[in-house]
Amino acid sequence: MRILLTRLVIGTFLLVFLWLGVASTHADKLALSVKDNQSVLSGSEVIVTIIVPEGTELTGTAIITLEDITFQDQPSVELAKASAPASALLNAQSTIAVPFDLQVVDPKATINVAVHIDADNSGTITDGDWLSDSIVIVINNSKFDVAVSLVKI
Repeated sequence: MRILLTRLVIGTFLLVFLWLGVASTHADKLALSVKDNQSVLSGSEVIVTIIVPEGTELTGTAIITLEDITFQDQPSVELAKASAPASALLNAQSTIAVPFDLQVVDPKATINVAVHIDADNSGTITDGDWLSDSIVIVINNSKFDVAVSLVKI
């Protein structure tokens, strides 16, 4: 009986050591894979083309925000923000790049691009400002180049 118990304990230890070695090797490979992907994507950016009606003169500042809107009963969480003079949007340079860190993006999150053209530079939404009026999902659906329409308040 003692010999059988000894063999069972030794066999269990061998299986545990073997399992730990395989799991450790797999974890190391996974960590390298994630690190390689993050080094490629950590400098990621979303390219936003802002669509305004023809002949519109824009003043103020264009503020583009990447926000996590996963939970509808909670405020959105700002992940990244970029701004530019609104007057630059009517030239050939009508796109704005919004850099973001992929490490702060939850892979299961719903990420929206929100645009606010603060016409009077008040820092708040007021009459005369322009806002995006629809949800534009990016990043987790593999879209990094989007167009956003605006409406005037």
